[in-house]
Amino acid sequence: MYDVVTVSAHPYELTSLSASAMTMPMIFYITGDGRVAKVGSEFGAGAGVEAEPSDFRASKVAKTSIDSSQGYTNFELVYTGLSSGVIRITYREYSPDDLARTAFFQDLTYNAGERSVRFRDLAIEILKATNEQIEYRVKAMPDNWSQTKS
Repeated sequence: MYDVVTVSAHPYELTSLSASAMTMPMIFYITGDGRVAKVGSEFGAGAGVEAEPSDFRASKVAKTSIDSSQGYTNFELVYTGLSSGVIRITYREYSPDDLARTAFFQDLTYNAGERSVRFRDLAIEILKATNEQIEYRVKAMPDNWSQTKS
């Protein structure tokens, strides 16, 4: 008995599972101990597949769902670096089913000398910023973001 996992991948990029413009669904047959036993596609399945590294094991993750009836905005702020005295951040907004909404991408720039920045209802204190990483503290956010269920 196998667990079946489907991944869209370019047939020539299976070692990295990197998506590209031309992808096809690949079906992975996973044994009870997490080994990849077979790999299949719309053309059939092949046995004797070896995964690298040799000790690779897949593990099950509980599927979660989001109650979108309350209405929310699913987004991320991606730090893209520091250059010429400017902190660069990309805002990306997603649909409720995690599809990127290209019309809702925005490049943000802030003066690196500023220690506090604001975007929408989010205030961030910048503790340290280099071209490779940023350390920050969230100073203010909407109250409903931190609701806890009792």
